[in-house]
Amino acid sequence: MDLVDKSDKAFKLVGESRYGIGVKDGDVKFCEFINTTLKKNAAAYAGAWAETAAKVEGAAPPALPVTCA
Repeated sequence: MDLVDKSDKAFKLVGESRYGIGVKDGDVKFCEFINTTLKKNAAAYAGAWAETAAKVEGAAPPALPVTCA
C-alpha cells in the first residue's frame, strides 16, 4: 500500500506515473519554479532517474511537465 492509498483521500495520483513532486493545489508559482528547474537540469534529472528508478523493471522515465494546470 502506498502513500496515496493510506492518505484517506488527502493525496491523489495524477496521470500514469507513480513518481512525482507534491505541490499544494493552486500553487502555480511553485509549480512553475519546479518545472523551470527540471527543464534547466534535464541532464541531471535523466542521470538521477538512470541511477534510481530506472533500475525497477518496466520503469520508463516520465516526461518533463509542460504546464501547471
